[in-house]
Amino acid sequence: MSLTRLLYIPELVVQCLSHLAPSKYDDTSVRTLLACMTACRSLGEIAKTDLLWGPHFKARYMRDQGLEGEWYTRYISHRKSDLQAISLLDDIISTPSKRDESIVQLVEMGDLAWDALNMEAMCRVPDELRDIWAKQDRERQTERWEGIGDEWNGSLGKVDKLSEEPDSRNVKNDWIQRRWWARQALGTMARASAVHVMSKVFSDDRPDPASLENARAFEEGIKALSGLMGVNVAEISHNYDNLARACGQHLESVGISTSSQSPGFDLEAFSLGVCRWMASQGFKKANGDHYYDLMNHFPHKFMTTHRRTLPMSLVYTFVAIVTRLGLRASPVGFPGHVHAWIALPDSGPGWEEGSLAVDVFKSDEAPFMDKETMRENLQALGIPEAQRESLIGPAYAEEMVFRAANNVLHSVTRVQNQMGLSVSPETRAAALYASATTFLIARPEAADVSRFIGGIMSVVKEYFPLDTEPVLARALCQRLTRDPHQSVGFQLRHVVDRLKQDFVEVNGRGSVQWWVGLVFRHRKFGYMGLVTGWDKECKADEDWIQAVGVNQLPRGRAQPFYSVVGEDGGTRYVAEENIIPLPSVPKVGEEQDRVTWANVHEFVANATGSIEQTFSRIEVDEEQGRVWFVPSASVAREYPGDMIVGQAYMQNL
Repeated sequence: MSLTRLLYIPELVVQCLSHLAPSKYDDTSVRTLLACMTACRSLGEIAKTDLLWGPHFKARYMRDQGLEGEWYTRYISHRKSDLQAISLLDDIISTPSKRDESIVQLVEMGDLAWDALNMEAMCRVPDELRDIWAKQDRERQTERWEGIGDEWNGSLGKVDKLSEEPDSRNVKNDWIQRRWWARQALGTMARASAVHVMSKVFSDDRPDPASLENARAFEEGIKALSGLMGVNVAEISHNYDNLARACGQHLESVGISTSSQSPGFDLEAFSLGVCRWMASQGFKKANGDHYYDLMNHFPHKFMTTHRRTLPMSLVYTFVAIVTRLGLRASPVGFPGHVHAWIALPDSGPGWEEGSLAVDVFKSDEAPFMDKETMRENLQALGIPEAQRESLIGPAYAEEMVFRAANNVLHSVTRVQNQMGLSVSPETRAAALYASATTFLIARPEAADVSRFIGGIMSVVKEYFPLDTEPVLARALCQRLTRDPHQSVGFQLRHVVDRLKQDFVEVNGRGSVQWWVGLVFRHRKFGYMGLVTGWDKECKADEDWIQAVGVNQLPRGRAQPFYSVVGEDGGTRYVAEENIIPLPSVPKVGEEQDRVTWANVHEFVANATGSIEQTFSRIEVDEEQGRVWFVPSASVAREYPGDMIVGQAYMQNL
């Protein structure tokens, strides 16, 4: 059949084109549809059929899927935004002077930039190193649940399903920096949004603590703590929708009514049923050392891998579920640990009538709390009578969010003081940042506000370099430079100005022999190391120089010294005379000492964070036994001559 005759049967053409497989990574099918549009007018109109574009949109974009229809228009519009977002990311990677301007634009783009950046944060890596980032990439892929049950326990079935489509993209020349800066941009976007959310929670307009608006403010505020950790929180509400739907279906299946208007509705049976269903899904009290796990405070973790968790977190989940099922609920700020208040939607203006106090944390032992007993306990604790009612009834959302932030700070302090608790420095710093930022928004008049500002500055400087303009200068400073907290805002503005000082000491090579990115063997101790920086002479403090005997070296302290990372991930400071570049020049009868992908894997696996910040890609020539970790744009600006030397080394010149 000729094309002309075929076009008279558009349904057949649509059927054929519908077999073009949608892909997250490969544009071949989309390019085919676009080619059809340019072939002729009739085929072009057929190729724009909504039915054809929906699968391609859904394969690529996690956000903005709530609306139906107009798939072609939305796809084309979104891809234009993708190109803009990736162009801004390219500027961030390659041009340090454009970073503030570019991240501000990405923050303004918001959701339109998120999916594209998320894809770049998972850009393809060399096959030899894929396992190092596999877990991190899998977590990014599983942010949104379409069902419940396997999303929180690392189900292999879920992982296999996600792994069905291989990543067909090419490995880019800046893949290390691309992944790192994309994650940085996403984190900054999340924190900027979270600051605005937290500012609303602590605004002057407080909803009634027994209202649904208060429950929503509580949910948004606790969720913003995850946002301040740099985490994507857009899917958390969607995932709680799924949990509530599954919980409601279960309750109905076991004969517990979920309709508060039903004559047979029993608030006590309903509340207990929700607690038991939560427990069946893993939402239980944490025991032993796990109780003190820092991640127990944050929704992105306690709704997934940390479901054995804290009272506040269990109450958060309980409130999120029951309010979605049509009830009123709120946290209760009782001393010791938080519990939940629940009531019918039309139980009257007072909070006590028709309500229950639910101890979600101890629901397996004593799920319901007697109000008179609570009053007696408060009296025994010496709480003034005027304050007791506010401690046994629904609490204001802002008070509970502040309490949660305070709990985070206590956990960060505990982690710092207990070596046995395994938390990465970046995670600990992010948690400190989340709590300090919340305190600054909630209590800018506090006497110790300078301490919080100092903590924020140190974290941004070391871990979150893109936050300076969009988060500190625009989101926080603009809030705090208004009366009556102008002095706090100006103090923060001074911090921003200090962080923006872009002084780079350019190191001319002079007599320096080796270069950033070189892999070497230590002459004395035999370990393999990677050069990450250098000084023309020893810059260590005098105590260290004396302790390790620098002055006793043949070339002493005046020779160049190199900052290095070992295969074990440890950092060291090495004299030039102790560096043997690889591959070695073997003596007669000796094997040549070479660098392989296995060595590269050890470096990257054990020093991932340091390598991500320092290098752009890794060039490997296993035949010659040569490896060069290519410096990032920022590092190349500091050591400009090293790029030429490194390139010559790889070409064996």
